[in-house]
Amino acid sequence: MCIYTRQGDSGKTTIVGGEAISKDSPILDACGTLDELSSFIGVLRGTLNTMPAEKDFLHTIQQNLLVVGSHLACGSNSNIIKSLPRLQCDVTRNIELRIAEKEKNLTSISNFIIPGGNLASSYAHVCRTICRRAERNIVRAGSYLNDDLVYINRLSDYFFCLARSISEL
Repeated sequence: MCIYTRQGDSGKTTIVGGEAISKDSPILDACGTLDELSSFIGVLRGTLNTMPAEKDFLHTIQQNLLVVGSHLACGSNSNIIKSLPRLQCDVTRNIELRIAEKEKNLTSISNFIIPGGNLASSYAHVCRTICRRAERNIVRAGSYLNDDLVYINRLSDYFFCLARSISEL
């Protein structure tokens, strides 16, 4: 199998359902940003060798990002979206529980935080900022499932708490 198809050489690509859209489409911006986020999560996972449970949780997040991306890649074709897997009903709640667990051990903050401290914490902040951009791009794309948007919104909060908890280890 060859990786290239030449179908996108004209500046268009085909989304789920066969619709050809411009490569500068808001839908592709959103899907591309989710892909970028997943890639950086992979980098972050590579720095968390002493935190296997967190690495597993991040892998689950990457799987959920594929689900969200598949919904976006349908564009406005709601019939196809209906046939795709959905986020499990508890994924956003799991993120909230993870945030609450981390917040119990964090010092209170009264100022903005400058990202840094160590490599893992810095990567978590990069994930947070890419996640926020993904959220903006998903809204700009206009065709999304509300559960997907809520999940992405909560996910950026998780990365903020993760970055802080790594810094305070």
